[in-house]
Amino acid sequence: MQAYSRRPLTPIPALQLPSGHLQPVNANNFVIGSGAGCNLRLKDRGVAERHLILQRAGEYWQAALISLEASAQVNKAPMNGIVRLRNGDTIKLGRTRMRFVEDGAAVGMTGLLWSRMWMFALILVAALVIMALALAANNQRQASVMPMPSETLATPMESTVVPTPEPTPPPPVISIIVPTAPAVPIPTDTPEVEAWPTVSGLLPTALPETEEEIFPGCPRPNGFQIITVAEGESLEDLAQRYGSSVTRLRRANCLDSNLVKSGDRLYVPEG
Repeated sequence: MQAYSRRPLTPIPALQLPSGHLQPVNANNFVIGSGAGCNLRLKDRGVAERHLILQRAGEYWQAALISLEASAQVNKAPMNGIVRLRNGDTIKLGRTRMRFVEDGAAVGMTGLLWSRMWMFALILVAALVIMALALAANNQRQASVMPMPSETLATPMESTVVPTPEPTPPPPVISIIVPTAPAVPIPTDTPEVEAWPTVSGLLPTALPETEEEIFPGCPRPNGFQIITVAEGESLEDLAQRYGSSVTRLRRANCLDSNLVKSGDRLYVPEG
C-alpha cells in the first residue's frame, strides 16, 4: 500500500505595525509606500510613494529600496542593496518602525488565544460574583421568614396576668439656635467667552495640532522656526533661502531622505 505525505502549508509572513496590527504580506512582490497603489500605505512624510519592496526568494524573503532618494534601516543598520529578512527583524521607513514576522498566522493565533483566555477568566469571575450575591440574598430571605418562638399559652386551670407597663414621660425638648451666616451674593455676570473664529459661520471641527503632534519625537532646535513647504519647493531651495545646508535641515527635522512635499511642516533657521 502506497503512503502519501501531505506537504505542509507555507506560512504567510506579516508586518507588525506600531499599533500592534498584523499586516499580512500576501503578495510575492509586496510594495510599501505612501502612494495609493501600494500594498501597505503609510501616512509618513518621510516615506516615498513607492519606497520599499518585499520579495519572496525561494524559502526566504528579501527587501530592497525602490526609490533612489529613499532610505531605510533594518535592525538600525542602513540598507545597502538587497537585504535578506529573518524572523523578528525591525524595519524603519521614515519615522515608522515595523517588525517582520515569518508566520503571521501563528502570532495572530497566539494573541487570539490570550484574548479568549482573558474573556473566559472574566466570565468565570462574573459568574462567581453572581453566585455569591444570590447566596447572600437567599440567606437574608430565610432569616426574614424564620418563625418566632411561640408564647406560652395559659391552661384553663391557670390564669396569667400580664402587667401593663407604665407610660414613659416624653424627654424634654431642647432647642438649639444655630446662628446663620450672612448670605453671600452670587455674581450673576458671567464672563463672555470669545468665540472661536469660524469660516462661513461654521464651528471648528478640531483644535489645531500641537508641535508635539506635528513633530513626534523630534524637538525644535534652538534658533529654529516652523514653516510650511509651498508647492514646488524642495529641501535644497529651503536650505538656500534660509542660509543653511540640506544636511543640517535633515538633522534638525529627523528626516531619513531629502524628500519633502507641499504642506509639510519643517524646522528652519530663524532670521
